[in-house]
Amino acid sequence: MKKIVFILALMAAVNMNAAAKDTIKIGVYGNTANASVDAAYKAAEILCAEMTPAEGLYEFMPVFFDETDTGAADKINSDAELAAVIGCFSANDAELVNSIKEIPLISICEDYASFTGKGNTYRMTASNTETAAIMARIAPALFDRMKAAVLYQSGNEEYEKMAQAYADTSKRNNVDATYIRAFEPGYDFTNVIQRIREIKVKTIYFIGNQDDAINLCKQSFEKNTGSVFTGPNFIFDRKFIKETKEASDGCEFVNTARNSPYGIKKLRPFLTAYEKKYAIKADVKLPHAYDAINIIGLAAKAGKFGHPDVNGFLKAVSYDGATGKVAFKESGERRSPEFFFHVIRRKEMFYMKFDSQMNARYGKAR
Repeated sequence: MKKIVFILALMAAVNMNAAAKDTIKIGVYGNTANASVDAAYKAAEILCAEMTPAEGLYEFMPVFFDETDTGAADKINSDAELAAVIGCFSANDAELVNSIKEIPLISICEDYASFTGKGNTYRMTASNTETAAIMARIAPALFDRMKAAVLYQSGNEEYEKMAQAYADTSKRNNVDATYIRAFEPGYDFTNVIQRIREIKVKTIYFIGNQDDAINLCKQSFEKNTGSVFTGPNFIFDRKFIKETKEASDGCEFVNTARNSPYGIKKLRPFLTAYEKKYAIKADVKLPHAYDAINIIGLAAKAGKFGHPDVNGFLKAVSYDGATGKVAFKESGERRSPEFFFHVIRRKEMFYMKFDSQMNARYGKAR
């Protein structure tokens, strides 16, 4: 009898051992009131189940960290099972980001210029600084506009870096962008408009709050400067068009995400599962979250589990994802991120897809 009991106990122990798996957690940080963060966590729930091997040594588990939790940084740093944390990190998260030294942090948003460059921080989209540089290449390469004015709201590090990126990129492409001015919110642009007319500026690149953007765009139109009004995507929406009316015609900007993820063939099976599970439409940032989570899955498949190994994997990764080829620079910024050029025509925002000639011309820009 004792022998039978011993054998049964041994078999139970073996079965428990076989069932035991290491847990690999994929964190999502932020606030679920943010549609992009909410989509990222929902994507993590689905993909963690899909990526867990039916018979293997590990299982994936999603975990959420609330940005309003003052203990979030400690919870992240103390969780030995955490492989990486994904979120829409902003300058408001600087203290948390700077306190996390090894765990990979992956942003799916363009904000926070100082996010990367820390050795464990990566961005899935073009940054706001990179979108400024993209706009500075487009103006001369596609439209032969060789004189620009750069206007930015003072007291904001992000805006200042965007302005500098636009000016530096313009200079590399032989565009005269020496007219650079910082301004306070609510600034009277009368003299600026007069000067823009005098020096025959062809492109205005504006970075600041939307109300000032609306006023400047309207004044430029009313004074017939002949300049094309451009800026970052967060300025341009239905309110901007409603307030500027016909002055909005011809305004340009770039988005870092497609207007809809449903045109991405590689993503369609996942989107079907996503809608079936949650009964909601996908957020535009969902493809970036999808790729970020899958890269962590690839790291595990490659046997990279510790934070130094995962960081090393991310620095060397080359992955054909839903958002194109994913590879990172040494800084953690993405190499050749997707962008989507838009022009406002007849009070609607139109995506302008580059043809082969436009792509060739843009490709020659520096």
